[in-house]
Amino acid sequence: MNCLRAGVLFAVAALALLPFLEVPAADEKPAAPAKAARPAQKKAAAAAKEAPPAPKKPDDQDDAFAQQFEQQFGKQFQYLYRTELHLLRVVCKLTKAQYQKVAADGEPALKATKQKFLGYWRDQQQGKWDRSGKGQADLRETLSAELEKALQKTLTPEQAAAYKKERDLRTAAQRRAVVRTLIAMMDRQLILTAEQRDKIHEVLDKNWNDSWYTYVVRFGSNYYPEMPDAKILPILNEDQKTIWNGRQKINFLFGFHGLGIGNVLEFEETWDDDVLAKPAQPTPEKKAVKKSKQPSNKVEKK
Repeated sequence: MNCLRAGVLFAVAALALLPFLEVPAADEKPAAPAKAARPAQKKAAAAAKEAPPAPKKPDDQDDAFAQQFEQQFGKQFQYLYRTELHLLRVVCKLTKAQYQKVAADGEPALKATKQKFLGYWRDQQQGKWDRSGKGQADLRETLSAELEKALQKTLTPEQAAAYKKERDLRTAAQRRAVVRTLIAMMDRQLILTAEQRDKIHEVLDKNWNDSWYTYVVRFGSNYYPEMPDAKILPILNEDQKTIWNGRQKINFLFGFHGLGIGNVLEFEETWDDDVLAKPAQPTPEKKAVKKSKQPSNKVEKK
């Protein structure tokens, strides 16, 4: 009797606990444990994190032109800048500290010059030729003018005056050489008299065009630039006029193509204290003399 009563109580207790027991559904499978990442996958993920970001594409066409311009002409501009700094050092008698400050303060001048010629070159690539001749300007003269402006507060008045004087002398010498070259070109064709040469020299000097320098430097005596014929023709005789009018003269726009330098040689400024700081290296001749003076270790046999 007691056993029967115990069995009934056990059944009732089991039914009461049934709602609190979780029974998995028949079609539900227990979740599989996560597999460990494979070594190859780990390496690929690490490489992806360490890989440098891909280079950004230019935002617009102007950026692409600027990048191409820098790759093609950047070293030439830097070379020209260094040579102009050397001129400043010599003319202004700069110390090493002054030279370093001038080089730093002159960087905006280099940047401004680059931007000017980048504009000329970009227009040229797009077929927008400037017939005023600005794109054929003298690059060195443009850079030195920008340097003179940029260094107004860096150089002393005496140094600035010395640099300007040297610039003016250089410009005058270049201009004189170009005018004489053009007259020599004309003389070969027209057989000018001494008086005619003097008069044409005066005409060209008073009607100077900056693009003439680039014509002469690049093409020598192969091409004539546009010249003031209205003032030249009255100086010539009839036969000379016929020849001169038959000579092809054209404003040949060749644009900007750099300095015409192939391999740019890099150089560093040297100073006396730099040279004195380095121990002198013996020359091959001194080495040979020193070696010959060393005592011989050989023992003579008696």
